[in-house]
Amino acid sequence: MKKIAIFVEGETESDFIRRVLVEIIGEHNIAITTHKMVGGNHKSGIPRTINLRFQSITDKANFEAIIYISGHHENVDSDIREQKNVLLQQGFSKIIGLKDLRREQEGRRFTIDDLPKVEMGSRITERISQPIPTKIIIAAMEIETWFLAETQHYGCIDNRLTKEFVESKNLELGFNPYSDNLMLRLEPKEDLNNLYSLVKKVYSKKESVRMKTINCLDLDHLRNTVGQNISQVRDLFENIDGFVE
Repeated sequence: MKKIAIFVEGETESDFIRRVLVEIIGEHNIAITTHKMVGGNHKSGIPRTINLRFQSITDKANFEAIIYISGHHENVDSDIREQKNVLLQQGFSKIIGLKDLRREQEGRRFTIDDLPKVEMGSRITERISQPIPTKIIIAAMEIETWFLAETQHYGCIDNRLTKEFVESKNLELGFNPYSDNLMLRLEPKEDLNNLYSLVKKVYSKKESVRMKTINCLDLDHLRNTVGQNISQVRDLFENIDGFVE
C-alpha cells in the first residue's frame, strides 16, 4: 500500500484535499484519516496532541492518506519536521504541505511579493524531510483564491451566477474573476462571499457552508485551466499524480 501524508493549515484545506484525493484515486481505493494537531509547539518543547477528526476505511484500498491539520502556517513546517521520522518508519513515500501566504509580520500584511521568500524558507523543511520526497505549497493569498479562480462552480452555488451576470457586477465587486490576477487579491475569502452575496448566498468557514463550495468545485477545470495561471494549483495536482503513479 502506498502512503502519503499531507499537512495543512486549517479545516477548509483538509476538506478540499480529501475531496481531491477521492476524485483522483477513487473513494474505495484510498483510506483517509484526518488528525487535528493541538497544543504545544516546537519552540516550547511541549508535545503536540493529535486528535482524530475523520476516518474512512476500505478493505480494498491500495492507497492510504493521513491529513494533519496544523492550525497555523508556522506549524505546518514544524509538524512535518517532527513527524517525518515516524512517517518514514511507517512506510510513507510522500509528504505534501499546504499553507497560506496570508499573514502579518511586525504589523505588515504579506502580499504576492513575499511569495518567493516564503517558498524559499519552505525549501529548508523539504530538504530536512528527506529521504521522504516532500513538497510544500503556498496558496497565495489563501485557499479561497483557488476557489474564486475556479469560476465553473459559481453556477452550482446558484444558477444565476453566470459569467455575464458576474461580469456585469465588476464595479460592485471591485474585480473580475474571469480576467484579473486573483493572486493579487488580499482578501479572497471576503471576495468569494461578496460574489455569492450578489444572489444572497454566503461563503464562510462554517463546515456546512464551506463544504457546499468544495463539493461544487469543478476539479477538472481547477487542474487544467486554473492550474495554467496559478502554478501552486498545478504543483498540488502534479505531486498527487506523482504519488499515485
